[in-house]
Amino acid sequence: MAEDNLAELEIHADSQATKYNPHHSEENLEDRLVPDVQFKTSRLTVRTDSMDNKQNLGSGDGGSSPAETAQQDQPPIVPNIGRPKSAPMSKFQQKQFFAYRPGAIEAAVNESKSIIKPEIDGEIRGVWLLTEIDHWDNEKERIVLVNDFTLLTLKYDFVACKLHEFKRIMLKAIDKVILGLFEYPGRTIATTRDGVGLRAYWNNGIEPTFAAKWNPWSKQIPWITLTSHPLQFKEDRDTDCYKPIKLNSVHLEIGSKVLNIEQSSIFELETFKTAFMQAIQNAQEQKNSEGATALTIHEAPIFIENYLGFASMVHNQSHIGFSRERGGVSF
Repeated sequence: MAEDNLAELEIHADSQATKYNPHHSEENLEDRLVPDVQFKTSRLTVRTDSMDNKQNLGSGDGGSSPAETAQQDQPPIVPNIGRPKSAPMSKFQQKQFFAYRPGAIEAAVNESKSIIKPEIDGEIRGVWLLTEIDHWDNEKERIVLVNDFTLLTLKYDFVACKLHEFKRIMLKAIDKVILGLFEYPGRTIATTRDGVGLRAYWNNGIEPTFAAKWNPWSKQIPWITLTSHPLQFKEDRDTDCYKPIKLNSVHLEIGSKVLNIEQSSIFELETFKTAFMQAIQNAQEQKNSEGATALTIHEAPIFIENYLGFASMVHNQSHIGFSRERGGVSF
């Protein structure tokens, strides 16, 4: 018998038979007597532990209902997180951007200098051309100025050489900054964005209203999401060594003051992050002295709440948010 099968066999048999006596053989034959033989009944009992275990399945504390079993069999929803580096563009694709032309950034900033107010913004610490990602996951080309007390984002048309709009964010109002990769819902059909991003909040934990979040043109979103510009890579498409485009300087004239801002990589988020974090920490020192809430910095994935993504896929793949040539038409 197997170890897990315990068998009990109980056999009880008592028999009684008359002994043969040769002297009484004739009497036996004459009387035709049949020997009196009696057998008692036998009992066979078999018990197995495996049968008991099978009977206990689905009953008692160790059992599980069919709904729980189906839920356990269902695979968990895993969020989609992009890669740390995005694929670079070719030289031909880069030349289609009007910002690629020499002096384009410098001319755009100098033409937009009227919005800079030294009494509010302070001195300019750096100029970048980055990509802003709105709450509908649409990419937009933005000139970003890091100042002593503010962060300015400019929507500039490099084709018409015209400033359309700008947004001023007070650095002391920012209460949270997230640095990391981009994360999308597990069941979205949108294309996951690669690269590293930065998101700054000034809402003190208060989420925007439903109407604001579902309005693609809403101006009431209390955060800004930035990443590198598509022109951050040269034609050299070495996946092990991405080389940023170098600019000598950006020449600015604000009032009687002339600034020559040296830029190591004007299209990269990494250099912007260093200057932005330094400026925001300086602003936080004044903010903390006034008894306000301190800044929190997190290194975590930046969640993009995009579940369908049809509009954003068309918008981003066509680079509608950038000033570039499009088959003989420029906008």
